[in-house]
Amino acid sequence: MGTRVTYPVESAESREARAAADLQPTLSQNEFDERFLVLHKQLFQSDAPAFNEVTEHVFRPPRPFHMADHQFLWDGERWHLLYVTGDISKIDVYRELLEAGKLEAAAENSPEVGIGHAVGPSLGELRFSQNLLLPSQGPFDKVTRGVPFCFRHEGRWGMLYEVRGEGGDHQSLAWSDDAVTWEQDEANPAFGLPSWGPN
Repeated sequence: MGTRVTYPVESAESREARAAADLQPTLSQNEFDERFLVLHKQLFQSDAPAFNEVTEHVFRPPRPFHMADHQFLWDGERWHLLYVTGDISKIDVYRELLEAGKLEAAAENSPEVGIGHAVGPSLGELRFSQNLLLPSQGPFDKVTRGVPFCFRHEGRWGMLYEVRGEGGDHQSLAWSDDAVTWEQDEANPAFGLPSWGPN
């Protein structure tokens, strides 16, 4: 007869404490910033032929706006590209204001003013449609509203999008019938950081 093995049951508090410890940063902010800058220089300043051989540029947002954290949707007839957008040249001023707790000034200098939207019959024919500038719904999202993640639910498009304001980062929700016109959920924010997360 085999040996019976029993495992200890972990409490919810212990699981949360372990998860919080697992998510602690292993690099200092300066070390992270240095590595991040090196990576972006390699990606965006590379003239190595191999880089262009494996990529095909299909869309560029209107200047001076940038594109990041994008998602593609297919509505049955057209492709939609949604992405966080803004003027990236404001990033340093924005960070300084945010770290100083000057949220209103940070909002006025945000490099992420909203959600860019392009549409086309194929990925190679995407054309800029609009910048979706969702209005603030309260103190929780008064700094930024962007970084979309879209999904289908009960025949409609849903979009979770990142917001920043008092109390740190949260996720809000918007709904659409056509992936073009969006209505913010009145119950926003949909959810915030876990109890063990940073503020």
